[in-house]
Amino acid sequence: MRRPPLRGRGVAPAPPRQEPRISLAAIARVRAEGRAVAVELTAPAGAAPAVHRVEGVSEAAGTVFADAVNDALPERADGDETDDGSTLVTTRTLNDPRGG
Repeated sequence: MRRPPLRGRGVAPAPPRQEPRISLAAIARVRAEGRAVAVELTAPAGAAPAVHRVEGVSEAAGTVFADAVNDALPERADGDETDDGSTLVTTRTLNDPRGG
């Protein structure tokens, strides 16, 4: 059995939460899907794009967010080589709110 990591004077049985940071250059488009938002990354021709989903948002906020991000995306001309957007995604560990 794997032991939970020790932090300071306590035990943290759950792994730290991770938050992705996605560059605008990595995003192909954002879709509002009811109470979820799907961030579709760029992908080379013929490759399936990676998608990051955020669940539990309000429908209005999801629509506003998707519209704002899509309006801010860099323009790409047809035929431009598209990079793999997943290589531009970074992840940071969020601070533990329990003080660990």
